Amino acid sequence: MIRRRVIPFISRGTESNSYLIEGEEAIAIIDTGMGGEVTLKVKRSLSSFQGKELFIVNTHCHVDHTRGNNTFKGVVMMHEIEAKNALDPRVNLSYLFDEPISLKTDKEIKDEDEIDLGGYFLRVLHTPGHTSGSICLYSEEDKVLFSGDTFFPEGGIGRTDFPTGDLYSLIDSLERLLSLDFEYLCPGHGPVVRNGRRHLNLAIEIAKSLI
Repeated sequence: MIRRRVIPFISRGTESNSYLIEGEEAIAIIDTGMGGEVTLKVKRSLSSFQGKELFIVNTHCHVDHTRGNNTFKGVVMMHEIEAKNALDPRVNLSYLFDEPISLKTDKEIKDEDEIDLGGYFLRVLHTPGHTSGSICLYSEEDKVLFSGDTFFPEGGIGRTDFPTGDLYSLIDSLERLLSLDFEYLCPGHGPVVRNGRRHLNLAIEIAKSLI
């Protein structure tokens, strides 16, 4: 099992999964969904974690991962490239829905930053491909990779036909992740799975077949 308190909220619809992670001094929410069922479940769970700073870390700017941000009072973090992408409704894809929005970021993060929750660290990995500012987050201690929409169980990969997407960048990002020692894959959509490297190798194979 994942030793630290990582609480997954798995989506049954179009909004993303969300993950709540407790450190000694801070709480992190990785992606917040669209303000629907997942977002509301995370909000209810937060009532158990009073008195700690809240970080909202978005793996990328698409609204199925970010529209729930405004539900919470915390520090919103995105990669420095994605923070700019998030301002454009055409890039964050909110224009596809009823209300185009411009998403704001409180703190820009970059490749190889570490988010400190109080003795528990999430390493930021810039993994462009699905979007130009997509990230994965890695816990070396627990051997957990939060992959956003970079890749999914059973070799699924993030679409690259949206604005700022690029298949060749995605392949480079996937191959970079091979250097990590991780057991658990916590994707942006789909179930949490073990033997994460098997799923990564499948994703690389599938991505390369699309060239």
